[in-house]
Amino acid sequence: MRGDSAEHVRRLISEARTQARVSHERICKVYEVDEVEGKVYIAMQYIAGKPLGHIADELTLEQKVTLVRRAAEGIHAAHSEGIIHRDIKPSNIMVERSDDGELRPYVMDFGLARSVQDAGETVSGAVVGTPRYMSPEQARGATSRLDRRADVYSLGATLYHLLTGEPVVPGETVAEVIHNLIAGEPRPLRAHDPAIPIDLEAIVLKCLERDRAARYDSARALADDLGRFLSGEPVVARSAGTWVPAAQAAGQAAAAGRGGGGGVRGARGSRSAGRSRPASRRASGERFATAVHRGGRRTSSRPRGTRRCRRCTISGVTAR
Repeated sequence: MRGDSAEHVRRLISEARTQARVSHERICKVYEVDEVEGKVYIAMQYIAGKPLGHIADELTLEQKVTLVRRAAEGIHAAHSEGIIHRDIKPSNIMVERSDDGELRPYVMDFGLARSVQDAGETVSGAVVGTPRYMSPEQARGATSRLDRRADVYSLGATLYHLLTGEPVVPGETVAEVIHNLIAGEPRPLRAHDPAIPIDLEAIVLKCLERDRAARYDSARALADDLGRFLSGEPVVARSAGTWVPAAQAAGQAAAAGRGGGGGVRGARGSRSAGRSRPASRRASGERFATAVHRGGRRTSSRPRGTRRCRRCTISGVTAR
């Protein structure tokens, strides 16, 4: 490192040492951080690839899901070491193609990472990260209270962008993006592209819940549910009923109570609702799995000549 300011060098060393603590095949390896004749150097794994965001248009839906799933496994390893990344986005996931054609993702850039045991150098109230991919609590500046679910949100925002071609949070300026992130709800993925499978939409939107308690509890739980989707199995994101944004579900429940009507069937709705569709979910997953194993891009959510079951649509979700 030549010509860098002392502060920049300090940050790079801190990033490298943080990254070196994580040993996982999906995390870029840092081998050594040292100094020779007053020059600091970092020896790390060379990845002959490109950022995930740069190759998104070349990937099939299955490849996008698989890459994010594997990146989530790496992030889980970081969380197991007590490290929160805080800046997961397509440009911080490098993708390398092996000699046999396999795509391998590597999570990079732990420059904003912090330890959950450390109060951190960033004071509460300071916004750190990339607004279009950060969680609402991160956008509020609650850095001292962030946990691994902030990274789950960012993984969901990354997959949302890969699948729709649009960022999850609209806005022309940083201030506008942060306002929309804190106050708004994400637009359903199928409003962008109706060919996106319903189960996959439910997984992504579960990651993007404003209430972090409603998200996946860990990056491992997210990776497991993406694995179920790829295998054509029922996914946890839809196991309790039709997905409705938490804020919207609360408003509908209040309205139902005032009107004396029934309750709202949402992502955490009645268990009977969750059990009413396992066969349709399984069939939907099997059709997707068949399509991707044939090597083609899935273009339809149901076979030709059949009718869509009303229970296989997501009720209560509207585009904003």
